[in-house]
Amino acid sequence: QHVHVVSRWDDFLRSMDPVKCYQSHLHNDPTTETEWTKKYSAAKMNNWNIVNVAGEYLRHLEGFCSIGYVEEHLAAQLPNFTENEGLYIDPHGPMPYDHFPRIFLATMLHRDYKGKHAEALGTLLERSAWLSLLMQSPTGESPVGGRSSMHQWNDAQQCVTFEIFAHRMVREYGDHEAAAMFRRGARLAVGALHDWVRPSGEFYIVKNRVDPSLRHGFEEYSFHSQYNLLAASMLATAFDVATSSQSLSSSSSSSSPLPAQKLALCAPAEVGSFVFQLPDSHHKIFANCGGLYLEIDTGAESKYDSTGLMRVHKLGVSPLVGPTASIPASSSSSSPSLSYDGGASVGIGWVLPGAGRPDDVITLSQFGEGSCTATLKVGHVAEKLLKFEVIYKIEGDKSITERYDVTPDLVTVTAVPSFPVERLVCRFPAFESSSSSSSSSSSFDNNSSDAKASSRSRIIITKENACQVEYDGSVQVFAIIPPSSSSSSSSAVDMRIVSEHVPFRGGYASIIQGEIQQDHHDEKLTTLTYTLRPSKI
Repeated sequence: QHVHVVSRWDDFLRSMDPVKCYQSHLHNDPTTETEWTKKYSAAKMNNWNIVNVAGEYLRHLEGFCSIGYVEEHLAAQLPNFTENEGLYIDPHGPMPYDHFPRIFLATMLHRDYKGKHAEALGTLLERSAWLSLLMQSPTGESPVGGRSSMHQWNDAQQCVTFEIFAHRMVREYGDHEAAAMFRRGARLAVGALHDWVRPSGEFYIVKNRVDPSLRHGFEEYSFHSQYNLLAASMLATAFDVATSSQSLSSSSSSSSPLPAQKLALCAPAEVGSFVFQLPDSHHKIFANCGGLYLEIDTGAESKYDSTGLMRVHKLGVSPLVGPTASIPASSSSSSPSLSYDGGASVGIGWVLPGAGRPDDVITLSQFGEGSCTATLKVGHVAEKLLKFEVIYKIEGDKSITERYDVTPDLVTVTAVPSFPVERLVCRFPAFESSSSSSSSSSSFDNNSSDAKASSRSRIIITKENACQVEYDGSVQVFAIIPPSSSSSSSSAVDMRIVSEHVPFRGGYASIIQGEIQQDHHDEKLTTLTYTLRPSKI
């Protein structure tokens, strides 16, 4: 009977027709197109196709099918990777879906795919694996931006890539130090997940503690079941690769396993120092100086994010005081409440001369994809100092230049608009809470044993008119620096909360606005300088 059952399963697996089984492939029938196939058929195939390609490769490995479907679709998918970086281009460049398809292809290579596209895939995936180490936050988190951001599986998939490339660094090059850096990156990623395990044992789906039944920060396809299973399967895959690598022998002259002492090497995210810009398809800039890390969106997809400085993390400091993400400038169908008029990242706003109302503030954060481009100019890169400029082009010939000085302890930004303004302000989304009083009584389950579910930050406007955000033993201090050349005693800083309990993926935030107060006879300011100083309390 057992033999009969196995034989029937073999027959089933052998009889599968991928064209009938999968939605995303090159052979969708145009006469029976659904809304889904209209969006993703043929050249518009997205990451779903790569997942089914990986499944077909496993069928091929077991002798159930030829490798034809795999080779045909890999040829069609290769143009969807950026040539220099090896990043996958999903529509609008969401960061989770750059990495997601890469783990399936990397797993194919790990399972000895040696077909006609193996060399090209190996080159692209190695480039992007190294880049993922540079894009990783020193807290271990993966980059934020676009749909499915801040879901726990984002960090879990880093573990897969980093463990596979730790294995490949030794197998292909005999490079134990490179392998140790990837291993360290994987351990940082696991560490980023530890804080988001619910008392009942599973993960929160998104990095907030709102009752899961309220779906705060969820996508329309996010569910507590399948996205816990996805993260678990990724971690299981990474564990399987890691344990099989313990006794890995290099194909070079070295045949020793990964030395235990090498595991103490730092990942790039912990040390820096570097700054780089991704192509326009992914519209991001990353900088890291001694473990103080910045992520900048240079043209946000407004229903998920806002343009500008969206993330500030520091090694050893709670990521939530960051900010850890921007607030969308417009709402999405899956999270209609997660938006703020004009958006909110860390950055300047302005009132134009002759504006209808004194409070008609225009912000950089509201200029998203299609209405904004940005250029990075790197000035100085050293172990304890980065200097660079981000030049945004908005509305015709108007531009805004942000000049960054970054040390391991302090971010200083001077914003310079190229056009005359009546007022200059700066906004900062200050973290309030990862939960909400409305979700304290859970219809999902009783989560009262999670102490952080009801904890809130302390947001303080100090005597020096800075904003101080304290949470979980960490503090972020946002301040505006009056111009040193000002001769007016009236050039004081006005710092205040302009909105409270604004929802975003990470929970809720208050919008802080600061500006230099001037008398009407003072010369109008043409620049504004602000600082961010995250630290442990």
